[in-house]
Amino acid sequence: MDTKNITNINWVSDFKCNINGLEFELTTSGYTKKTTAESIIVLKPKFLLDDYQSRFGGIDALNLLEVGIFQGGTTLFLAAALPNINKIAALDIAPPVETFLKIVQDGGFASKIFPYFS
Repeated sequence: MDTKNITNINWVSDFKCNINGLEFELTTSGYTKKTTAESIIVLKPKFLLDDYQSRFGGIDALNLLEVGIFQGGTTLFLAAALPNINKIAALDIAPPVETFLKIVQDGGFASKIFPYFS
């Protein structure tokens, strides 16, 4: 695997990691959890996030389309973990997730993440 475009991820467990000061909590159940300023909810297991890194880490100037934002965790994870991503267009029919939007703005992702809600 080409690791030149992969940020160091501090895996605390198979369900929790830190990237550049952002804490991510992985879950595949309990869809009632909400992203907060302290913990970003990712609705994916660790092996999928590892796979994303493996597949996309070696590609330069990557643009992604994500369908389904939920709490914004996967979008934020990809933006933080893969510095080679230029833009992520994220779409959802649900109402905007205000905490996610605040992290995008305040966390320096506004030039990389472009969320669209219906």
